[in-house]
Amino acid sequence: MFLVLSYMTLGQQFLVAGLHITIMRFVFFLGWVRLVVRREIVTLKFNTIDRYILLWVASNVILYVIHNQTTSALVNRLGFAYNALGIYFFFRFVVKDFEETIKGIKVLVIVIVPLAVLMSIEFISGYNLFSVFGGVDSLRIRDGRIRCYGPFASPILAGTYGATLVPFFAGLWFNCRSKLFVLIGILAATVITVTSSSSGPLMAYLSGIIALALWPLREKMKMIRWGVFMMLIMLNYFMNAPVWYLFTKISNITGGTGWHRSYLIDQAIKNIGSWWISGTNYTAHWFPYNLKSTPGMVDITNQYILEGVNGGLLTMFLFIMIIISCFRMIGEARKNNTAGFTNQHTILFWAIGSSIFAHAITFFSVSYFDQIIILWYFTLAIVSSVTNVKEVGEVSRVCTA
Repeated sequence: MFLVLSYMTLGQQFLVAGLHITIMRFVFFLGWVRLVVRREIVTLKFNTIDRYILLWVASNVILYVIHNQTTSALVNRLGFAYNALGIYFFFRFVVKDFEETIKGIKVLVIVIVPLAVLMSIEFISGYNLFSVFGGVDSLRIRDGRIRCYGPFASPILAGTYGATLVPFFAGLWFNCRSKLFVLIGILAATVITVTSSSSGPLMAYLSGIIALALWPLREKMKMIRWGVFMMLIMLNYFMNAPVWYLFTKISNITGGTGWHRSYLIDQAIKNIGSWWISGTNYTAHWFPYNLKSTPGMVDITNQYILEGVNGGLLTMFLFIMIIISCFRMIGEARKNNTAGFTNQHTILFWAIGSSIFAHAITFFSVSYFDQIIILWYFTLAIVSSVTNVKEVGEVSRVCTA
């Protein structure tokens, strides 16, 4: 599954009765066949994350179809539901505890090292070797900088892949004998982030590092959250523009299209009346320019706003509640001394939470529309699984790097 995530473009697909079957969808279908044949489907004890994901998918599908009222819209949303539920619950069945989680993270270290090499070659040569598979360009340059994206549909998504893996590998440091193995993983993830030459992944990378650095202050997070909230209110009061125009100011330093992201939030709020009930299929009036591929829509480079555009405020709310539930369950599990959690377990909890935080920040600058959803659903699934454990043994410390 992680090989598909790291080395297959969306250009690799075939049509069946008008349906686009990507390699990602095909491989996960085979994964479910494996679960059935080997009788690995067991009764899950549904938790808050599971319920919110089911509600979010249902809301997205129903409301999207209601406001579009076409057969193609129904097919589109059924494909979305297949991806979301199929990938998430596959990982829920496969990754059942800490040992499986750590094995999965170790596999990611091994998988991304060749990808980092290939993206380095792309950065030096200016040629994307993955372009032979279709679905991606051979070269992309902005402001004189080569923006590498390997098999991903966008440099931002490629860089985000590397950036959000760094907290995982940092957590692996305390659960693996070979520190060199972990350092190689962190270096590879950093190379992927840097070669993307995108400000979004850079913000995700820094967000993950900051979240990890707050570990010594873990008992004071409530005070820190309130402090950040009050700071944003003060900034909104003293700034000449709303606080979300911070993206513009940051992009003036790091580069990128921060103004687009700031203005997108601005327009989404001003036009909330057109999408809050069940979404909308027309946003062209939000910007002086729109997508060439979809003339009636602008580029929604914000996952939260995309949820609203697809399914109204209810869908957006449910998506946000998935993220909040992850943080809440991680926090409760970290403080749960009755389950036998060791310091290694709690550090891994914190590392996973840091990766969720990096994703949450990234969602302000990009929407996920390619195979990176595999990593996102894997992250949600391991939070759901490891925080559900009632009794745990020692974390596996075997690392055959």
